[in-house]
Amino acid sequence: MNKILKKLLRTTISKTFIMSIALCGTPTLMQGEPAHHEQQAVQLGSSFLQFIDGQPFGITPHIFGYLLQLRLGLKQIFYGNPTAEKIFSYKDKKQTLKEMALLEIKAEKTFKELCAQRARFDQQEWQEIETENAEQGAELRDSLAQAKQTIADFLLPFLRNIQPIKKQIVPLMSESCEKRGHASSLLPVCVNMADETEVTHFKQNITSYKELGLFCLDLIHFLTDMISSCPKARAQFEQLRKTDVVTQSIIDSAAE
Repeated sequence: MNKILKKLLRTTISKTFIMSIALCGTPTLMQGEPAHHEQQAVQLGSSFLQFIDGQPFGITPHIFGYLLQLRLGLKQIFYGNPTAEKIFSYKDKKQTLKEMALLEIKAEKTFKELCAQRARFDQQEWQEIETENAEQGAELRDSLAQAKQTIADFLLPFLRNIQPIKKQIVPLMSESCEKRGHASSLLPVCVNMADETEVTHFKQNITSYKELGLFCLDLIHFLTDMISSCPKARAQFEQLRKTDVVTQSIIDSAAE
């Protein structure tokens, strides 16, 4: 896995905390982005979630901390972090996922505008435009393939950890997406695939940086909603903070 990605979930916490985590096994950015800002949490009304909130067999304070760290890592992938290197590359420049999606959208828009003005260009000029567009498209596709693999590697532990309760988690994802105005999200569709095939479905069905960005945003939103809908686990996590050494990044995320 990318060295930068490995750092995203690295925390200076106690051995007990690490072992427990391991066992748990808006302004519109782009057209189609859910209207709700990620920090405006949506309450999930699942009786299952209420049942497992704060329970030793459910959302423990350690799992709550794991969800905070997962969300933090996704935010850094999507938005970037002033103190960390961006993880995607385009034309020898590092970019965030958000920046890559906007670059892709801008490139498509520019070419469509040029197509509408085709009569202005002679044959040689138009061939140069088409060649440049094709080269740019090929570079973006190659970069996208690498980006999907990077994010798949990052999310694989999470997907493995939720396997035992996937039938209960997928409806929660759907509820989050629907309440945020993005019922067509690929998130619950991909996660609902048969075991071990989620990543394959993810790679096959996400065909642009825009779709990849929306997928990550939907997951960030879902984690925000799930965190907000587990008050018992949050209270236990806050109590744990008083006795365990937890990084400031977790504390900051918990406060959002």
